[in-house]
Amino acid sequence: IRPYEGSLIEEAFQKQRSLKILDLRKKRGKRLVFLARKDNLQSVLVIPLIKNSELIGGLLMYVKEGKPLEIFEDEFIEKYAKIITLVLSNIG
Repeated sequence: IRPYEGSLIEEAFQKQRSLKILDLRKKRGKRLVFLARKDNLQSVLVIPLIKNSELIGGLLMYVKEGKPLEIFEDEFIEKYAKIITLVLSNIG
């Protein structure tokens, strides 16, 4: 079994791009709806961490309900994800 099977990280990897989900309650999956309600989360940015065409992880940034979503438009986050990918691929 693959650790990311059926996850948002896998979905982003398959699309080869970041995912922006503005309303977690409208996304499929009971776990997402549970997390959204439990922690008052509204949105998530999912960035797949890819090295040599292989999925090595994912970066998820959640936004609480009522908070601005401008952070999803910040180029720094995508650049930060590339640094994380580089670091993770060189561990071990």
